[in-house]
Amino acid sequence: LAHDPRRVDHKRWQLESLFVALSYVLAHHRTDVRNSLDEGTDGGKLHIVDFGSGSGNSVLAIAALLPSHNFTLVEACENDLSIARRRIASAALQNVKVWHGDLADFPETFDLGLATHLCGEGTDLAQAKCIEQGAAFVLTPCCLGMIKHVLEGCSRNRGVSANIRSKLPGEGLRLSYPRSDWLQRQMEPDLYLQLVRLSDCNSGSDASS
Repeated sequence: LAHDPRRVDHKRWQLESLFVALSYVLAHHRTDVRNSLDEGTDGGKLHIVDFGSGSGNSVLAIAALLPSHNFTLVEACENDLSIARRRIASAALQNVKVWHGDLADFPETFDLGLATHLCGEGTDLAQAKCIEQGAAFVLTPCCLGMIKHVLEGCSRNRGVSANIRSKLPGEGLRLSYPRSDWLQRQMEPDLYLQLVRLSDCNSGSDASS
């Protein structure tokens, strides 16, 4: 990352945008079902969970900016969590802990969910977990073309780190695509897959290229 200034800029812009969106949700959380920030899960501290956190590249900076809230990094890759633990200790962050396992198995209650780098169905699983908890969420989908593996009946996205789920869930727990009932009536899965693959495209850094 440090060898490519453009990627550094893009990452900075991404984190700034994420923080703006999160700040907006936190501000409006006062009028949510919990009534106010003073009535969170721990004496006013909200429990914010970052699903598929990796080594904490995104969320640790946010946790440092929001010391009045508690953060949990949820990640299935132990190597990534080892790096995250070292970063947490180095920064002396007292409001951050880690949880090792698939996001679908995360058992704790929380107030707000984040997911910034979960490929394919991962973002949808994080959203489903938030809805199940009645929690707010800030999600940024990526690699939507990976959803094809789910439609093919795979337990996870092939070629993607094991941060989603480790086994094929029961029929009642599988996500259906398109996620919208209305959109399911409008298009067949093959057409939907073409649409989500287009969502993965971008124009790159140089508009002229």
